[in-house]
Amino acid sequence: MGILEAIKLWCEHVISTLGYPGIIFLTALSCCNIPIPSEVVSIFSGILAQENQLNFHAAALTATLGCLVGSAASYKLGSALGPQGLQKYGRYLLMRPAEIAHAEVWFNKYGLNLTLWGRFVPFVRSVVSFPAGIYRADFKRFMVYAFLGSLPWCYAWTAVGFFLGSRWKEVEKYGKIVDGLVLLVLVALIARWLLKRRARNHVHEATPQESATN
Repeated sequence: MGILEAIKLWCEHVISTLGYPGIIFLTALSCCNIPIPSEVVSIFSGILAQENQLNFHAAALTATLGCLVGSAASYKLGSALGPQGLQKYGRYLLMRPAEIAHAEVWFNKYGLNLTLWGRFVPFVRSVVSFPAGIYRADFKRFMVYAFLGSLPWCYAWTAVGFFLGSRWKEVEKYGKIVDGLVLLVLVALIARWLLKRRARNHVHEATPQESATN
């Protein structure tokens, strides 16, 4: 049994055992830097709603509540670390002081929008709240964005489970293809950033040598 399959079975067990509190627990974890596939949580909740074991709207709304709880916790963790902590420990994340300063400027300009749209990207949605806390983004606005991003996500996947029922596994492979493509694009963007960073380092290393020669 693979790791992902084990996680899915565990999620199904938690929801079957705990019901709505289990949904809140799992979706909170999924939005708190722990890559639990929240779509699986909502899909299984939708299946149980179709079987009249859960209420459809209650399942979607409790999933949304869990996302808000997890997002707030992740934000607070990042806020506790703060820019100073990132300066201190950033080297373990392969970030230099200049890059951290640039990241702060970039996040202050675009970051809250990322916390909204990042909710629809696999893996990214699990970690997107952390930098918002590090750079002390406006918490109330952050939570509004978290709600606006989480509500349609949770309702959509709960609906998938509700309307497809046990047949959702037939279309799961297509979801994996979409997730794979999204992650492939994300990896490509990271690789591009690393290549640009390496090129800048070569330029900075060459400049002092040229100045000394002159």
